[in-house]
Amino acid sequence: MTSSQPINSAASQVGYHEKEANTPTAALYVFQNAYDGNDNWTKYHADLAVTQGQSWCGFFLYWCFWTVLNRSKSATDAFLHGISYYGGAVSSWANAFTTVGQYHEGDGYTPKAGDVVVFSDTGIPWSHVEIITDVSGWPNTIGTIGGNTRNPADPGSQAEGMWVARRSRSASATTGFHVRGYCEVVYEDTPFPTDQFIFARRRRGTAFG
Repeated sequence: MTSSQPINSAASQVGYHEKEANTPTAALYVFQNAYDGNDNWTKYHADLAVTQGQSWCGFFLYWCFWTVLNRSKSATDAFLHGISYYGGAVSSWANAFTTVGQYHEGDGYTPKAGDVVVFSDTGIPWSHVEIITDVSGWPNTIGTIGGNTRNPADPGSQAEGMWVARRSRSASATTGFHVRGYCEVVYEDTPFPTDQFIFARRRRGTAFG
């Protein structure tokens, strides 16, 4: 998998709006329709066969990797270091990447496109996750795509919303809604010194030859 693939998967979903409770299955797959609501019913819940009505930023992000990996849960779990319950809990992203030393919080790590950013908010230690699409504004801003968020012009919580949307996020804020840490995702096109690259590929079970 290259870094552009899950980004492209996420980008293909920009403009999707979550649905109201008890939306018929077929209607879940229409980006916007008369069933648009705020009850956390989505195509991503349906595809992953998880209970509708749950917050879905993590499910959406898992879905982006899952679609690249031929919709294989075992392959996606392996790529994401044994992440639990389809990444539905924000903390599960940090926990999974911590096990392989690839979760960074306050250690000076510079993120790259394709990494996963983990957010905190006031009173919510594990608030939200998105995929990073652009780091040209670093260290001030990062470009992202996220699910269960708001369109940039909409008022209200930045962690909770009804859309898949492109966002420009502050990378320097330390209070309110702010970056807590980064999951460093190792891709086929991730630049590494040779010994680190070989180790990383072996660790995630990538075949050689």
